[in-house]
Amino acid sequence: MGKMQKIHSRPVIASGAKQSGGGASQAGLLRRYAPRNDGKWAALAALALLLAGCGERKPDGIAVSKAWVRLPAVKGEAGAAYFTIEGGAEGTRLTGISSPMASRIELHESMEHGGMSAMRALKAVEFDFRRRIEFAPGGKHAMLFGINKAVKPGASIPLTFAFDTAPPVTVDAEVRDAAGDR
Repeated sequence: MGKMQKIHSRPVIASGAKQSGGGASQAGLLRRYAPRNDGKWAALAALALLLAGCGERKPDGIAVSKAWVRLPAVKGEAGAAYFTIEGGAEGTRLTGISSPMASRIELHESMEHGGMSAMRALKAVEFDFRRRIEFAPGGKHAMLFGINKAVKPGASIPLTFAFDTAPPVTVDAEVRDAAGDR
């Protein structure tokens, strides 16, 4: 074959090159791949990557963030943990939380009913990658029972989140006093 040149990573057979063995000109075989709208395609590709980072997350990973623990006002009572969960496949459920610094952790939800505040235990919390679940004061949260006496505000404790269809995720949760201060 004739000489090959690379232009924009695309092969081009140089015009006037001789075919090996036949001596015929390759002018009729010239293939030109001129760059058409390369800037436009690059901009579209960059935009697609940018939008992918801002929108839905991949369903294969779960992220737990903003984890913190509020110590009880009265020693020996239950504390509470708050956090945000994102990611996971559709129908993924948070089934529990554990920590070596608490004897037991339960999922709970606070609600108003007839002007009265109430709290109920949750067996699991379903979520998926299309939305973020906030566990915050006045809503869903985790109750920590039997908190180790060595746990003090300003420290951090490990929390391990268990899911029914995903591997566990462990994060360090910042410990705050009963008022929620650091």
